[in-house]
Amino acid sequence: MRRLVIVLALLGALLSGGIGLLRMVSHEKNKAAAEADRRQFEDPGTRLTLMLAVALKPETRDEVRRTLDKYNEQRYDLVYRRARTFPFLFGAAALAMMAGILAGRRHGYSAAALLAGTFVAPGILYPPALFVTSPLLLPAFLALFIRPAQPGAAAHGGGGRDAQVRPRRASRL
Repeated sequence: MRRLVIVLALLGALLSGGIGLLRMVSHEKNKAAAEADRRQFEDPGTRLTLMLAVALKPETRDEVRRTLDKYNEQRYDLVYRRARTFPFLFGAAALAMMAGILAGRRHGYSAAALLAGTFVAPGILYPPALFVTSPLLLPAFLALFIRPAQPGAAAHGGGGRDAQVRPRRASRL
């Protein structure tokens, strides 16, 4: 069970980190495009054209305003809200790897809590990011079923491959 949790947590970490990297790289391009669009609307010729179109047909004023508001909202969503998630996706990748290590050391509840946290954190800033971190829910659920190691299993002759510990040899100095 814990090997499955380790593999799924590492795959989820790779997905989160990869998408975070893609968003980080595309952020600069999207930011540059948004600045170019802003400069275009600051251009007096474009403003004059919009004002003239509204002056000739006053009934189109609301339609033009709605179109511009929708465009600005989409740009804000793409450039600013989505861009703020990539550090959280990198953090989710790192925490998912730590949860995989915890699962390997038989700390199932801690790994489950860490994986559940990595699922939720990017979604607070940008809810569509939950689609990226949703593969971490399955290992979080499965980590709850990892049994903790028996504290004295090796000393009391407990079975199992994990419980076999060989004593160290004394060094001859």
